[in-house]
Amino acid sequence: MSKLKTNTIQHTGGSADNITLDNSQNVTAEGNLTVDGNLTVSGTSTISGYHPTTSRSNRNLIINGAMNISQRHGSTSTNIAAGGTAHAYVLDRWQVSNSDGGGTFAVQQVEDGPAGFNYSNKVTTSVVDDGGANSFCVVQQRIEGYNGNQLEFGTSDAKTVTISFWVKSSLTGTFGASLVAGNYDKMYVFQYTISSADTWEKKTVTIAGPTSGGTYYKTNGRYCVLYFDLGSGSNAEASAANNWAATGTWTYGHRIAGNQKVSTNVNATWQITGVQLEVGSVATDFEHRSYGDELKLCERYCETLISGANKYMTNSVGYTTNQTYAIVRFRTAKRATPSLVQTTGTDYYIQYTNASSSTASGFTGLSWENEYGAALYNSMTITAGHAGLIGAHKAAAKILITAEL
Repeated sequence: MSKLKTNTIQHTGGSADNITLDNSQNVTAEGNLTVDGNLTVSGTSTISGYHPTTSRSNRNLIINGAMNISQRHGSTSTNIAAGGTAHAYVLDRWQVSNSDGGGTFAVQQVEDGPAGFNYSNKVTTSVVDDGGANSFCVVQQRIEGYNGNQLEFGTSDAKTVTISFWVKSSLTGTFGASLVAGNYDKMYVFQYTISSADTWEKKTVTIAGPTSGGTYYKTNGRYCVLYFDLGSGSNAEASAANNWAATGTWTYGHRIAGNQKVSTNVNATWQITGVQLEVGSVATDFEHRSYGDELKLCERYCETLISGANKYMTNSVGYTTNQTYAIVRFRTAKRATPSLVQTTGTDYYIQYTNASSSTASGFTGLSWENEYGAALYNSMTITAGHAGLIGAHKAAAKILITAEL
């Protein structure tokens, strides 16, 4: 075996040493060091002047990508079907659609995920879709302009983005998905393949941002939308994948012909978690945020005011006789003027005032609503000018304030 013994290594055209070695096996490299391949370091590494090219925090534009937050339904399975619930949120920030095809999805937060993830968003086909051209079967997240405008889509400075996610299905094959402009006037359809049934697989796709075309709302509107197709009809199909210029009958699409359809297979399941959309051409490790931080991000779009029996919500006042106003300040400023979402039923809500109580099935609506607060009102028994305490009386009582995109 040959052995080279030296103290320094210097380039033939250089005037100073490139590499210096001492008798304690220390190596000093002057200037830049380029490593092609893997670098294995045993022991402690000290790096001075390290500057990552992208931020290690706040890099994931997807909210609730780990599926930890489910304010509306918790872990209860919820049906999404044609009619009033054809487009609905079950887990926070993830809207599920199943319309115009007669099918039904059962959607649920389940305690099942790959290593590092406790929850996933599970969709089960309980009633099959008719497979018609107008069927619209997707899971989607809409990204707000304040968060997405850094991407500069539609300009010469458009950034490349990488989407990564974990997926599991009872079906195998090639599935469709897409990234669509906020005004639905430009899209990029991509595909991913599930190789093994009922097995968690990680998928990654890198997309060069569009340098022209499309409408991307840059403030509190939709900047772009990430779609995962579950079996939409031909009107939602693009002519080709991996192409920003592709169009469908609806001017946008999220699949191409031949992609797998969860919606037309009874009892078929599809699950997703660990969804990340970030700037750059590399899929970094998933950005796990604390539960509190993730909940705060979700509350910009949906905030629970009260849920469950015998729980205080806020103070109330008698504006006129038998006209109660409950004043609420939101924990998180809303994206826009919010709406009231509530469960209703006999004696769901209760008010205590002047040594007595009265109940109501729900609230009539909101007054003075804005992104920071609102007054809920109804006709509970109260004397004008009297104060009270108001809250939930029955276990099924729940009040949400929503401002979804």
